[in-house]
Amino acid sequence: MSCNSFNFNGCTAVDVGYDFSKKITYNDPENTAIDLTGYVFSMSIQAKNTAVDLLTLSIVGDDSSTGIYIPTPENGELFIQIRKADTTALGVGSFNYSIRMTDPDGNDSVFMYGDLSAVGVG
Repeated sequence: MSCNSFNFNGCTAVDVGYDFSKKITYNDPENTAIDLTGYVFSMSIQAKNTAVDLLTLSIVGDDSSTGIYIPTPENGELFIQIRKADTTALGVGSFNYSIRMTDPDGNDSVFMYGDLSAVGVG
């Protein structure tokens, strides 16, 4: 995966104490957006040394909450949002993350996974 598609690894760092948002566009092999109507996503961020979930994100209905926001499903865009209070609670470190996707037919799969860095900026 490249920085332009789905990879947080080496491309994006979460700044502790600040709001974080990352747009992901889900495209088919012809680079056409996949309609996300009826899809369900969830994300977990885990401590690397214990694999304990530190933060779990689910679908949210607005852009002001921690979670996965899909404003216009037919555009194939989703936003991973972690608000200030949650980046502060997460703290500085290197974490594992995984995003699961359930399609409208009920098929569950890993959408993306990898490493996520949370850094102090002040």
